[in-house]
Amino acid sequence: MFLTRVFGRTLFAAAKSEASAAAAASSTTWRNPLEEFFEADRNPEDEKPVVYGRSWKASELRLKSWDDLQKLWYVLLKEKNMLMTQRQMLHAQNLRFPNPERLPKVRKSMCRIKHVLTERAMEEADPRRLLVTSTPFFVTQSVIDTSSSMRSTMNVFNLLEEANTDT
Repeated sequence: MFLTRVFGRTLFAAAKSEASAAAAASSTTWRNPLEEFFEADRNPEDEKPVVYGRSWKASELRLKSWDDLQKLWYVLLKEKNMLMTQRQMLHAQNLRFPNPERLPKVRKSMCRIKHVLTERAMEEADPRRLLVTSTPFFVTQSVIDTSSSMRSTMNVFNLLEEANTDT
């Protein structure tokens, strides 16, 4: 009986702690979405200044997938909005904006993402142009019949074709 009490308590205690840890991990704390515009609270009188990272290099961004670049773009956009909100708030209170070098790093990274995406877009062939050049003219008539000049050209082509078949 003594052994079951000792082992039973430790086993039940372990099971309870595992269950509470799992429940805590599965439940997320609710956060106001507007809190994402403000940096996490930290004491400005800390002895050690916080060191922030560098901007992304274009060579690093070229290795990322489209999805990764899109996610990174929105992370940088949120960071930029947070920094600009913080700067505006501190400016209204006549306080100094800490680490003003962070904002140019974020902007530079965003410009580099745009540059990498522009490079990729220029390397890829335009599917509309591929369709026009790779298929016969009469097939593209039904697919690419959008502009009025194209329609008038098609009408002239059809009239010439009918005239040739009649004779």
